[in-house]
Amino acid sequence: MITHITFAHRLRKPMDRRYSGWSASRQWLWLVASGTSPRDHSPDPADEDLFRGLVRFSADWQALVLRTGVAFVGTSSDPGGDDTFHAAAQRYVRSIYLDVFLLGRMQLVAINDLANSIATGLSPHTSAVDLAAFEQRLFDIRHRLWLRHVTVRGKGNELLRQFQQQHRLDEQIGDIVANLNDSARSVEVMTNRSINNAVAVLTTLGLPFGVSYAAAAVLAEPSPAVLLMTTLVGLLLAVLATLVFTPVRKIMAGPAIPRRRSTSERLPRPSRRR
Repeated sequence: MITHITFAHRLRKPMDRRYSGWSASRQWLWLVASGTSPRDHSPDPADEDLFRGLVRFSADWQALVLRTGVAFVGTSSDPGGDDTFHAAAQRYVRSIYLDVFLLGRMQLVAINDLANSIATGLSPHTSAVDLAAFEQRLFDIRHRLWLRHVTVRGKGNELLRQFQQQHRLDEQIGDIVANLNDSARSVEVMTNRSINNAVAVLTTLGLPFGVSYAAAAVLAEPSPAVLLMTTLVGLLLAVLATLVFTPVRKIMAGPAIPRRRSTSERLPRPSRRR
């Protein structure tokens, strides 16, 4: 919600005495940006974090960016008309600054959608293809949407930065990058382990057959019976190697992939009170 309000006369404080320490402009900024009545939700008068998203344009108007909305409030009187300062400010709000928050909204939707997809899609069994698809989506977001400067100068950049900070988009992107990096390392380790195991299995099985066929070629005349006997001997040697040597047996068994625990298993069980 984006709201721009001005007053024909001097601003008056609309909130009760608990907020007497807030100026009239701050009271209006918080009421309009939050879209909440103090009767429904009373903010802490000493909480300065409520105004971290304050953007001061000039002595005539200010803005407050919250998660729930954005308020532009004229701090000087508005005489009305199309040639006044506040009329020009209204055109800025409806054009440049509206575009800023539309861009911020697109960033928010895209980043949240990717974060949700990663939360449900990443697992110890994620393939390199699926991981590459997530990385491509992140690249597209950062390349097409993740802008920090929308104007050469002016307050548009500050408004966008406040919107990103209110929704913690920097932290979300950092978490996404960390999760993808961890998954990439896991996929790389599993891929290398699978390749090494495949090479080891091929060597383990190929060596007995190679020795058997080489010995048969030297000691006997080629024939179907000799080929069958040599194959059986190679198979027997491969089975013996698998049973006798522990490393070979582990390779043949394959790597153990940890089972993904459910949410209920990851959460600690509450202790019973007596």
